[in-house]
Amino acid sequence: MADVSLFIQRGWQNIWKQKTIWLFSALPTISGLLLGTYNRDEQNLALLCLYLVIIVLVMVLSVVSSIGVRYQAFNFSIGKSATVQETLDAAIIFSGRIIGCSVLGLLLVLPCFLLVFGIALNNSMQLSQVSNMLLLVFLPLSMFGCLWDFSIFGFFENDWGIRQSIASAWSLFTSHFRALALLGILMLVLSRISFAATGILTVLLQSGFDMASLSDLNYINPYTTLGENGLFKFINGVNQIIFDTFSISVLVLAYLKYRGVKIPSKQEV
Repeated sequence: MADVSLFIQRGWQNIWKQKTIWLFSALPTISGLLLGTYNRDEQNLALLCLYLVIIVLVMVLSVVSSIGVRYQAFNFSIGKSATVQETLDAAIIFSGRIIGCSVLGLLLVLPCFLLVFGIALNNSMQLSQVSNMLLLVFLPLSMFGCLWDFSIFGFFENDWGIRQSIASAWSLFTSHFRALALLGILMLVLSRISFAATGILTVLLQSGFDMASLSDLNYINPYTTLGENGLFKFINGVNQIIFDTFSISVLVLAYLKYRGVKIPSKQEV
């Protein structure tokens, strides 16, 4: 528990000492704004082609962001600096392996999705109920949340292949199961708390801080009730930029600590 507390404390401190990392962490929010500019009611062929181009661009930006934030956080934590160009180069070099890891991860959790949606269809559940059930299913799975990131850090540290990096991540996880399982669950809980806070803040701002207006809010997944709300999209976008950067910084510190990698004194935990 002491390690987990230190990872969270130092991870929070580290994100405010970096600058370039925010450029990459903001890319998903920019992607969302690009998608929001398209009018889905339009059936014009040219606009449809433009929408397809935007989707491809969004996918590319998402991959660059995912790799870039992790690469920046990893290098900062070991006392190195990575320029924008170096980070973009890393995104090109490691994208194939990281996408491969992502596909494997999706295949592993696919049965959980199918189970939830099968139950939902049989019971004619509403969207909010489905999202709540998904959270309950994935809560225990969150204890394995570090494995994907640890595999990616293995690419950065040793230029390993997918199989070797996953094997190393699993060995690291099982060797420090209690702390890493607790860290995975805690990060999921913190993410849901921050997500709920964005919904609460949105509703209160738009209602003139009328507490009664919170009665219709889905606290577990505010997106089900506020998904088309522009203010919510903005507030949640800022929240995601900060929280995703924070959670990755925390996992980098855990990886380096348990890998026995020397961390400079200013980042040492």
